[in-house]
Amino acid sequence: MNIKMQQEKIHIQGKNFLKRFFLYWWVVPRVQWDFFDLMYQLYTFEIFHQDWRTKLAHYFTIPAIAHFTMVFFAQWQLDSHAPFINGALIYALVMAIIHLLWAIPRQVWHAGVVTAFFLLVLWLNATCFYEVVKVPNAPWYAPTVAVANPLLWIYVFGLLETLSHTFEDIPPYVNGKDRWESRDTFLRHGGWWRIAGFVSFPTLFTIVSIVSNLHLLPTMILKIMFSVGYRPAIFNRVQNTVDAEVATGNPVIHVFPQK
Repeated sequence: MNIKMQQEKIHIQGKNFLKRFFLYWWVVPRVQWDFFDLMYQLYTFEIFHQDWRTKLAHYFTIPAIAHFTMVFFAQWQLDSHAPFINGALIYALVMAIIHLLWAIPRQVWHAGVVTAFFLLVLWLNATCFYEVVKVPNAPWYAPTVAVANPLLWIYVFGLLETLSHTFEDIPPYVNGKDRWESRDTFLRHGGWWRIAGFVSFPTLFTIVSIVSNLHLLPTMILKIMFSVGYRPAIFNRVQNTVDAEVATGNPVIHVFPQK
């Protein structure tokens, strides 16, 4: 990916279709893998969730996606006599370790501990839920009664999370441009990009919402902890940076601005 990232603006060299499509689909691909850049994770969380309705929706959908992901993994039991020793436990432990490694060196270890505890609570809840609704000898893609199918609900909550972004301004690439655009302008003058958006919301963008759950869950928990006074210096730095970038009308999205 031949992208030059600057603090003030973004230049995409060339018009290669695959590059454009990749950025259109993921918008900020770095946020999916760079778990350990604390400031960038917090910054992008704020930049892409400015509207209170979007934030409120995410506070429900993020835990819900995590819950049904564990319900899905709970079908694989390591010991038939110990239903709680299952794939959901392995998933919870792996995620807890990753998030602790993310939090401890960055002086927010309390958030890592809270996230780990929350994951273990989700594991217990998801396993109990699975034991109630499971169907014996069912295929992996339909391990429960139809109305409780975890894959169905992962998609539903992923779609709801994606749709909540309709309250936000349109980020670069999604509108066919290399800069942000207001929602009203996009709806009036977006042309074919509007049609692409309608098609992408229940498909490509919903996939992004589901995959993003891995980094959104600890970021959301840390954000909630900030709201009750945890690590005010970090919170103030992020919020001041976000406010300054939003005021420009074209916030940076690929780096945490150093200004």
